[in-house]
Amino acid sequence: MFTRILVPIDFSDPSDAALEYAASVAARFNAALHVLHVVDDPYRAAYAAEVFVPEVEGLREELMADAVGKLNDKLRVLGVTGAMTAAVIGTPSMSIVEYAGGHGVDLIVMGTHGRG
Repeated sequence: MFTRILVPIDFSDPSDAALEYAASVAARFNAALHVLHVVDDPYRAAYAAEVFVPEVEGLREELMADAVGKLNDKLRVLGVTGAMTAAVIGTPSMSIVEYAGGHGVDLIVMGTHGRG
């Protein structure tokens, strides 16, 4: 039924619960599990139009590598193997949809903050 499952992670408790659930669904359907973190662009903050912030060489790459490391640590703690991890810089909603479309994702599992 599902062949590729995406779990966007923001390192909150609800996203941890979504990851656990998605891992169980992936195992049940023998589906590939993709775990994604969207890093906010440090140079595109709300104040960017009013303040000049010089770019620090390699900052974006460092932020993405750090996020992938945290994702891999989280998977290791949960005992999840074979998942694909990725980090991108952008707006979370748009980046999640773009990643899902570009990787043929069948199902997106996301946590909630109890909004019903």
